[in-house]
Amino acid sequence: VEHLDQNWCQEWKAQRERQAALGSMLQAATGYLLRWASMSPVQFEKIRRAALSDPGRELAIMLLSPIPALIFLLLPFADASLGWQHQALFWAFFPFGNLTIALGQLSFLCSVAGLPPAAIIHKRLLGWLMANCIWIFTVVLATSITLDQFPIPHPHAIAAASSCMTLPFLVLCLKPAWRQNWALLKRLSLGLLCLCTLTSVFFMGFSTLTAFMQEKKTVWAQCIMIAVFLSSKFAFERFGGIVSTVLGADFVPVFVFQASLGFEMQVCVCLGSGFDALPFVLLLAVDTLENGYYLWSLAREQASESKSIASSLRQHFIISTLLVREYVEIATPILFLAFAELIRYFNPTQSALLCSLDDEGFAKMRLFILADIILELVIFSVTCIVLRCYSFRPLLMLRGVVHVYFYPFLAVSAAFLLVCWSNQHTHFVGAVC
Repeated sequence: VEHLDQNWCQEWKAQRERQAALGSMLQAATGYLLRWASMSPVQFEKIRRAALSDPGRELAIMLLSPIPALIFLLLPFADASLGWQHQALFWAFFPFGNLTIALGQLSFLCSVAGLPPAAIIHKRLLGWLMANCIWIFTVVLATSITLDQFPIPHPHAIAAASSCMTLPFLVLCLKPAWRQNWALLKRLSLGLLCLCTLTSVFFMGFSTLTAFMQEKKTVWAQCIMIAVFLSSKFAFERFGGIVSTVLGADFVPVFVFQASLGFEMQVCVCLGSGFDALPFVLLLAVDTLENGYYLWSLAREQASESKSIASSLRQHFIISTLLVREYVEIATPILFLAFAELIRYFNPTQSALLCSLDDEGFAKMRLFILADIILELVIFSVTCIVLRCYSFRPLLMLRGVVHVYFYPFLAVSAAFLLVCWSNQHTHFVGAVC
């Protein structure tokens, strides 16, 4: 009391400063959660025109992107226990798999940097792709020979580290005009940062978490892993939002596509590894809340007094990212279930995930994934009805977004499906079936 009596003025100022600091923190957090980017008018016009094009690319992504992974899973490789000397077919396919993954990464990089998909079709970049694939193949094969071990430990981590070593040479493979464009080089630098984040989170981090989750089959461990998966996905999407403040938001649908695909694939793997009802209900609840957040943000944007072009572009950006999420969340479990049925019928001994399941376990996995597909369709239908109430045409908008981003979506999904399924292959994880 005596201290306050003598220093009340200083204490009052200190409390005001603390209140102001807390208020600014809350305001920043609120802005971080509620602030939405907006696509450029040029990109919006592209999507609007593409919405009137012929349908089919949505289905084409689902049919074409699984081909590399399906070839890998159905090829009759020699038994992994025979060692690296007897894996001629595996080593012959390995560069092709590397090329698929490198194309996906390069397409992602071009999307972030604002380069057209045709930019990849350039002799120097194609040369870098081939050199990158040969280098990764050489490193992995040399590691296997040196250790006299097959499969080698953490092959994807070794391949990712080897690929990162070739990234500085990528700048030298650009066209001379591009190398002199400092704005483009800045975009490429941020694109490389995004690519490294993508590789760390989805190609390496999610694979490690999935392996851990397959060992820890308690309900609470599954719930914790689901929370980690969700946090990683949200963090990756928000990282894309931060980068979009510098580069613009035209590339964000590719970010959302990759984040949703990575999350859904890992969820499907977890469903096949012995899932319980509680984590499954948690997943559906979070998905419903996320959709509700998107629709609430749209309603909030429409209710605002601003009727400017910028507000309209933000609304279409919200809807575009929402529809990309819904498309991936429906397509991914359908593809996973189709993969699982084909592999179990033709070549189950080379899938560490499926060969460990008996008929009862496989039927349980099928039931969970079918339930996921049906519930995602219900959520998508409700979302479309709500969007129609706001005078939007969601199916046409989805067609336009997929048409504009068709090549990045196709390349990224082909690469990630190959990585995810190879993580479950006996020639990568060393499981004995």
